Amino acid sequence: MRKTLVFITIGLLGIIGSTTAQDGCIDPNLIDPNVLCPGVYDPVCGCDGETYSNICIATYFAGVTSTTPGECGDGDVTVEPCEDMAGIDFGLCDAILGFARINGYCTEISGCGTTIGPVNYSPAFYTSLEECVVSCNEGCISQEYLDMGPMIDCAPEISQVCGCNGNTYDNACIAQYFGGNVTWTDGPCVVIEYGGCTYPGACNYDDGAAYEDGSCLFPPQHCPITPGTPGGGCTYTDAENYDDAATWDDGSCTYPPCNSDCQEDINNDGIVSVSDVLLLLGQFGMTCE
Repeated sequence: MRKTLVFITIGLLGIIGSTTAQDGCIDPNLIDPNVLCPGVYDPVCGCDGETYSNICIATYFAGVTSTTPGECGDGDVTVEPCEDMAGIDFGLCDAILGFARINGYCTEISGCGTTIGPVNYSPAFYTSLEECVVSCNEGCISQEYLDMGPMIDCAPEISQVCGCNGNTYDNACIAQYFGGNVTWTDGPCVVIEYGGCTYPGACNYDDGAAYEDGSCLFPPQHCPITPGTPGGGCTYTDAENYDDAATWDDGSCTYPPCNSDCQEDINNDGIVSVSDVLLLLGQFGMTCE
């Protein structure tokens, strides 16, 4: 009997001052003074913000439904905004704490409070999903919004907005959940057209230019020719494989062979070229027999 009283006394000491119950945090049905809790100090912080000697006392003498290891603190340690909450147990309470990131995605989190032990997690929480995404998403497009798209039924109304990605959408709902935009402005996007070099083979080709402004610079005069330099091809019009789109000759030209009447082909290589001219000049002035 004496042993029982010792354990009950320890249990009562563990719950002194624990009078505040939160919805879902305290379950009176768990309270059972007849349970013999161990007389060890292995503190836990209850979801009601109170420190208990051990989890047994928290459960059976206070009816606490959720605890975290260690003593409760005053939240003097704070986390950074947008810190990921994956693996953090905020208790089994149904209270909505706000929106925070879990495994990289903003989501609604419920629990008993944003302070667990000495750590205050409130800076990582936001009042709305939009605020969380805008504040924590790096860049313009949110994969979370895109994942939610198939579950969203956007109205067919036309009220155009300009997404942060530069695309125009029929309305904000479509921009958000089907374009993934985290921000947008009212009205269609304004397309600013500008001139530039529109020839793909040029050194300064600009695929965003709306019209050709005559500024193109071509290899090899303005940039070196490499095997990957675009625009190469046969630029000789009398060749079989003449390419009128080629901007520089890559030596690939082929010519039809001369027939028997091609007297100008002195070296009989099938092509009338500079070599034939040199051979002819070499024989200039000779007497033919």
